[in-house]
Amino acid sequence: SLQKMSSFSPQHLANMAWSFATLGRRSCGLFEALESRAVQLLADPSVDFVPLDLALCAWAFAWLDHAAPDAALLRGIAESALRRLDDFSTQQLANMLWGFDHANYKERRFFEVVGQWCCSRPTSW
Repeated sequence: SLQKMSSFSPQHLANMAWSFATLGRRSCGLFEALESRAVQLLADPSVDFVPLDLALCAWAFAWLDHAAPDAALLRGIAESALRRLDDFSTQQLANMLWGFDHANYKERRFFEVVGQWCCSRPTSW
């Protein structure tokens, strides 16, 4: 996988990270490569991370304690998520927010915007 990392799409990254995290398998080399590729893709406006990919990445990196509170990965996920809030399912948003909380992400604006967005949703959401 490391040899093919440069061709990974957001879905490939998210699935790989989720798979290892679900199994509880820590691999620093793999997660460093996944993080580097994810940061690269998140910075590219032509690349589309769907909400599921964002949620899986946030959850997986946090679950394995590979996401620092000020990590470029979390900042990139947060920025992308704010642009796509209307596309998240309740479960995806909950999983992503759990990842941010577990990683001690401190960007106040992110949590304020998400909180305001959640409060503006109908009760059926």
